[in-house]
Amino acid sequence: LVPTQLHMFRNPILIVSFRDSVAAIERARMSEVMDAKKLVEGYYRDSVLLLEFILRVRVPTLLVSYEKISANIKEVLPIVFDFCGVQHETTSMEHIIQGLASAQGRYMLNARAVYMGNVDGIKDGKLRGWACRVGWKEPISVEIGVNEKLVSVAKADEFRADLLESGIGEGNHSFSCDISEFIKDLDAILTVKAQGREFHLNRSGKTIRELLR
Repeated sequence: LVPTQLHMFRNPILIVSFRDSVAAIERARMSEVMDAKKLVEGYYRDSVLLLEFILRVRVPTLLVSYEKISANIKEVLPIVFDFCGVQHETTSMEHIIQGLASAQGRYMLNARAVYMGNVDGIKDGKLRGWACRVGWKEPISVEIGVNEKLVSVAKADEFRADLLESGIGEGNHSFSCDISEFIKDLDAILTVKAQGREFHLNRSGKTIRELLR
């Protein structure tokens, strides 16, 4: 929806939900294992875009805080109904509150991203390992760093029978990456983490010497 499309509606009103900045950033940092600095920058950009949109629409608009609804749903819901001009009864209100509480519980259960992975070692100049997001069939990518410097990104989409036998997705979560140019420095620290996340694979942070096979 863009402001110019509002003419398609008769007497439009808008209800816009938003997240408390600190709460949203902390939730994303914990559930998505993301870098806090990037989250702050992204939330600031999104907030500016949201405010610009509201200022352009020029129709009655109600801003609703997700945190406010979660903490005081019995107080906030009548305000939303009144803003919409909708009559409400106590019985119907309680039914809606119960439905929202149930949905929130399911959302929280599924919102947290869980990652798994392992750095198997280095053989013939190639770093090998596996990584995945639990419950996802789609492969993820990993960032490979040497002495805290990003040197490569690899997609963990190669099939391994042992992963399939272990119940790790459909087995297509292995990766390999040529790092032969860095092997000369045996004491260099090698890190491997999920791309765009702060989740480090098991055995990430070892020296190249420790990972050679």
